[in-house]
Amino acid sequence: MVSDIHVDLREHARLAGVDRYIGAWTLSYELGIQKPDPAVFGDALATLDVAPENALMVGDNAYRDGAGAAELGMSSLILTVPVGVTRRGLGAVVDLVCGTGR
Repeated sequence: MVSDIHVDLREHARLAGVDRYIGAWTLSYELGIQKPDPAVFGDALATLDVAPENALMVGDNAYRDGAGAAELGMSSLILTVPVGVTRRGLGAVVDLVCGTGR
């Protein structure tokens, strides 16, 4: 998981029960840089020992999530936020995955 917020999401992921799906963490506040800086994505790739052409960045913002990844040669899948959906972040992802909210 690559995060560009200044909070440790590991505990939130554990409490939400999704931490088992996350193999590695790259947190911008630990690196002192934020997306779209390609170094954030480079750190994630190095941690996972994956070449950029074998990785897929999935995010919801073409600039923050796609631009830095593209500079390294990664593909990106940008998920649009449906009209009327205002909740974002890890909690929203958990709700969507678990079918408990919109």
